[in-house]
Amino acid sequence: MKTTAGISTTESNLPFKKILSKWVKIHNHSLYGGKDAPWWYNERASLSQFAGGIWLSGGYVIEEYADNKWGNKMRGRWSKKTGRVDIYFRYRLKDYIAEAKQYWPILKRNSSRSVIKETKARLANALEDARAIVRYKGERRVGILFVCPRISYQNTDRINDLLNEYLKGLHSWAKRNRTAIAWCFPVTKRKSLKHSSRYYPGQIILLRQVRNS
Repeated sequence: MKTTAGISTTESNLPFKKILSKWVKIHNHSLYGGKDAPWWYNERASLSQFAGGIWLSGGYVIEEYADNKWGNKMRGRWSKKTGRVDIYFRYRLKDYIAEAKQYWPILKRNSSRSVIKETKARLANALEDARAIVRYKGERRVGILFVCPRISYQNTDRINDLLNEYLKGLHSWAKRNRTAIAWCFPVTKRKSLKHSSRYYPGQIILLRQVRNS
């Protein structure tokens, strides 16, 4: 599998191929230089890059806004509460509301299976949060997960192999589970971004629509 960059929305019901193409382009932008990148900050920064992909694809976005969410069930009825929604966007005449999470797995020898299991759990958490958003006009609710792998200096010679093993398994799972996926691991950034004896080679984004939404 090509680890530099890729997109797969084949089995997904989310028509985001153009958005994800722009997302990859943003991650590869020379603006960041050799010692910086948008993926090694936090969830909020990662979400802004996805929003940029939407804008560049002709959509529009509102981020981090207050709205109603479903709370606890009382006396047979679900209550509502005020909460924060990560992102609303309109694209190709359809409205979407979404919640995002960020995950920082450590890739090492024979870790792919356990890391993929945890990746699926983190996406499930995002979907659960998205399910709690109150819909008004049939908006589609989406869970988003940003994955920022970390690789120890001890595995410097195995960076490509570790990324490929993880991506291959994750991509296969995404296709079977109607999940859109894109990734970007620029060759020039594989070893240039480092902190606490670990490399930060790039980012993966996963998106899935909440069922019956």
